[in-house]
Amino acid sequence: MLEPKQAWQATLGQLQLQLNRATFDTWLKGSELLAYNDGLFTIRVRHAYAKDWLDKHLKHLINQTLSTIYGQPSQVNFVVILPNRKRPDLNEASPLFPEASGEGSDSASEQSEASAATSAALNVRPAVGTKVSPRLTPSRPRPKRRVRTKTLAAKSAVAAVAPVPDEPRPAPEPDYSEWDPRFNEIRRSHPGPLPPVETIKFDRRCTFASFMTGPGNQFAWMAAQSVAESPTRKYNPLVLYGPVGLGKTHLLHAIAQAMTAAGCEVVFTTAEAFTNDLVGSIRTKTMEEFRAKYRGAQTLIIDDFDFIAGKTSTEEEFFHTFNAVLANQGQIIVACSAAPRQIGGLDVRLRARLEAGLLADLQPPDYETRLKIVRSKAAEQGVTLPQDVAEMLAQHEAENVCEIEGLLTQVTARASLGKQPITKALAEQALNRTAAPQPKRRANMRDILEATASYHQLSLDDLLGKRRTKEVVRARHIAMYLAREETEASFPQIGEALGGRNHSTVLHGYQKIASELSADETLRQELSRIREQLYQLPH
Repeated sequence: MLEPKQAWQATLGQLQLQLNRATFDTWLKGSELLAYNDGLFTIRVRHAYAKDWLDKHLKHLINQTLSTIYGQPSQVNFVVILPNRKRPDLNEASPLFPEASGEGSDSASEQSEASAATSAALNVRPAVGTKVSPRLTPSRPRPKRRVRTKTLAAKSAVAAVAPVPDEPRPAPEPDYSEWDPRFNEIRRSHPGPLPPVETIKFDRRCTFASFMTGPGNQFAWMAAQSVAESPTRKYNPLVLYGPVGLGKTHLLHAIAQAMTAAGCEVVFTTAEAFTNDLVGSIRTKTMEEFRAKYRGAQTLIIDDFDFIAGKTSTEEEFFHTFNAVLANQGQIIVACSAAPRQIGGLDVRLRARLEAGLLADLQPPDYETRLKIVRSKAAEQGVTLPQDVAEMLAQHEAENVCEIEGLLTQVTARASLGKQPITKALAEQALNRTAAPQPKRRANMRDILEATASYHQLSLDDLLGKRRTKEVVRARHIAMYLAREETEASFPQIGEALGGRNHSTVLHGYQKIASELSADETLRQELSRIREQLYQLPH
């Protein structure tokens, strides 16, 4: 059987595998075994907040894991003992209970002796049934007229606590000196006002002007700009969501800079920093400062909001922070990787609060947007990019802006380091070595027309014919858009496949769908379903 200390260390290792890293590091990291008695493990944790949270959420799991590893039923008892506390120097401290004025005639040597005896009593554990050691008896008796009750009591305490020879030294007693009012200056780790917590520094490159808009992100850009420019708090909260690398953080920095320039106080942080700040404030007993900072913000911006999902105590604190900011007519802006309803483990009250505001999603860029991004990033790097190279990079269906920027960097670095001009051949070489292989298109023009007609419950003749009812025209425009996005066909080729229509008609239909896409959630879902149906067709 394992020793108790080994069993607890093994349990920590198992829990580290069972829990996510943030949960383990926040609540269990640094915990240690203090004592073991008949199946009860006394575990020290870092602060009272961790103790309460573990008792409420993880105690059952920890008991089960520990019992399995230790080989017998076991329980944990979490305690908080402040570490790194030195025992107060009672020789120099003032008395806990001041004496009456008539008793102040004792000499300093008597007080020093009494204090030393008391200190010895505090630091030596009594040994039951042990005779008093003569070495601890004072060697020089005092006259009776100068012996006081306090001195006698101290000497009696010393006489009763003689240590047993050859026994291991007892473990140090827990330090409860912070409850002694003589030493109340050590109650706080940071005496005086708490230093201000640093917030995220704004990236001056991330402005509304430098944000490349397209059908997939134009609505989010317009919503962010409206919130930054409007003092009426019309869209509150504003929730920006979408996969990584599509510009959510860029828009948050743009909002923060615009509002700061307008004289509005902005608190900009991440959900992880908010959680760490909360735990640190509880640990240092500075919750008043923490709440004053966040609840008193005129504008509160939280990035990576989905980090707090499932962290009950952090969710609870943010819920009250959310209510306080709104009650003070403040603005709340959050960014997350998915819509609130799709964030697993998110508190239902927080989800309801977020869904009561304006939700704006960001989607992967289309070809035109990718082309604008390539040109913009090349200009930032001071690189003159040939048109054919820019188009080649834009044709790579990158899922996010970071990937596009990485491809451009590969091309420009090869040209710069190899002292070569940027050419299409060089770009092909860089893309073949660095870019992920692109999936081959499975759709052709016929598949797109059939899938679009089938989804709208039309015949293929309706889609290709001369009928101009609202439903048919709408389906025809969607077919034009999908044909341009899902194939390599040009506008004239698409027009020819759609019953001989001309280039301008197809261009108009494509642009109409592309312009409505950013603001029309129903249209985006419709396109998504047609694509699903399209790629399920047999070939």
